[in-house]
Amino acid sequence: MPPEQKTQKYYSALLLLVAVIWGGGFIATQVAIDAGFSSAFIMVVRFALASIIFSAVFHRDVADLTAKALPSGLLCGTLLFLGFALQTVGLEFTTPSNNAFLTSTNIVLVPFLSWLLFRRRPLLKSFLGALLCFLGVWALSWQPGAGALAFGKGEILSLLCAVSFAMHTTTLGYFACRVNVRVLNFLQLSVSALLSVLFFLATDRDFGQFRPVPAHLAVLYLAVLSTCLSYFIQTTAQKHVSASKTAVILSLEALFAAILSVALGYDPLGPGLVLGGALVLGSVILVEVDFSRAKKKADNYLT
Repeated sequence: MPPEQKTQKYYSALLLLVAVIWGGGFIATQVAIDAGFSSAFIMVVRFALASIIFSAVFHRDVADLTAKALPSGLLCGTLLFLGFALQTVGLEFTTPSNNAFLTSTNIVLVPFLSWLLFRRRPLLKSFLGALLCFLGVWALSWQPGAGALAFGKGEILSLLCAVSFAMHTTTLGYFACRVNVRVLNFLQLSVSALLSVLFFLATDRDFGQFRPVPAHLAVLYLAVLSTCLSYFIQTTAQKHVSASKTAVILSLEALFAAILSVALGYDPLGPGLVLGGALVLGSVILVEVDFSRAKKKADNYLT
């Protein structure tokens, strides 16, 4: 196997780890919300703490920050914040299944955005994998008896959230090859933290939530693992893995979240989990397996 292909496989495995962590993040977020924490408070803590920890660990890289890196960090951080803010606010006006379904459309948008913005035409299997993954996430999000998808304020915000996340994945892949990834990650986390503080001051301002309580462990999980570690891995991995493939692998978070939700008793096991899980896994296999190489090996074996 060529070195570059080994490198891609390695970082694809790391992205899979991120998907597992983010799957647990849905549970951690639910625990935090059940404890009475506001969405704005959760965003402030997760991004502020993540940026502080990251800058402490990689202070030498952060010290080398140059003006050249600022625009990329500002753009990625703003898109990251907008994705989370729109998703959170949109959830107040629509059902969780509608929100998850519409947010998942970012999987389909990424290949087209890469093609449109940076003239990087993805492989055909990337488009097919994105579509298959989208159908899988829809099956995971679908709830019997929930009715048709209405289209109101919450749905519009959820779609805008999907666009923001798709733009973030696409631009991160572009800048990760041009800027020090540690500096880029520090900048995007810091920008998201600053915007989250402004969001908190404009919408919540309940400083009593900062009093130590056991549920802060859930927010700590979001800050350290789901944000600090995971976005560093994603930023680094996208130097070697395309934005389209990254979006599909990270979409496995929906599957891991569903499995954990069932295991912890938040949701019952149903056909949607089985069907959706199969489709999502199938999409990852589709974008990860080099079928031309596999076919060549099979032909050599037969001859």
